[in-house]
Amino acid sequence: MGYLYKSGLTIDRDYKKSVKYYTKSCEGKNAFGCAGLGHMYQYAKGVTKDVSKAFKYYTFGCKGGASFACSNLGLLYQYGQGTPVDYTKAMAFYKKGCEGGDAFGCSNLGLLYYQALGVTQDYAIAIKLFTQSCKDGHGGACTNLGVMYKKGDGLKKDDEKAMELFTQACDGYSAIGCLFLGKMYEDTKSNTKNAIQSKHLYQKACNLGNKVGCELLK
Repeated sequence: MGYLYKSGLTIDRDYKKSVKYYTKSCEGKNAFGCAGLGHMYQYAKGVTKDVSKAFKYYTFGCKGGASFACSNLGLLYQYGQGTPVDYTKAMAFYKKGCEGGDAFGCSNLGLLYYQALGVTQDYAIAIKLFTQSCKDGHGGACTNLGVMYKKGDGLKKDDEKAMELFTQACDGYSAIGCLFLGKMYEDTKSNTKNAIQSKHLYQKACNLGNKVGCELLK
C-alpha cells in the first residue's frame, strides 16, 4: 500500500498515507517497507527531510534483501549525505544492489568506473553496466551509454546510436536524456521541424526538473 500511495498507481497519490503504511511495514521488520520509508525521508515526501533516518532505514532494508535500498545507500555514501563521502563503500553498495537486480545500482556503479570515482577508469566495465541497466529500463543508464557513443569513449563514435539511446532515455522520463536529445536536434537543425523538436524536448526536460532545459527555453 505504501508504494501504491507513493506512486499514484490505481489510487490517488498521498505521501502521508504512503509514509503511514511504509512505517507499519517497517515496524513489522519488512525490508522493503523500511527501504520505501527511507526513500520518503531522503526526498521529503510526506515527512520532513531527514537523511540520517533515510540512512538508517536503507541500512535495514539492504540487510533484509531489498536491493534498491543497497543502491540508495551507495548514493548516500557517494555524495556524503548523512555520512562522510566514501567511494569504496558507495561502490560496495552499488555492486550489492546491482547483483540483486537493481538497475539504478548497476547504472551508478557504471558511472563510478566511467568517471574514475574511487576506482581506476574502465570504459569496458562502464559500458557493460550501462548496457545491462539500460536494457532493464533505467533511463539514466541509457543516457550515459549515449554519451559514450557521442564522445567515442570506449566505443566507436556513433551519433545515430547516441540519438537512439537518448530517445530511449527521454521516453523513460530521464530529464538529462531529453536535454541531450534536444541538443542533438538543435545542433542538426537543418529545418524548422528539428528546431521545434529541440524546443519540445527542452520543455520536457524542464518539466522533469532539469534547470538547464528550463534556461534553454528562454
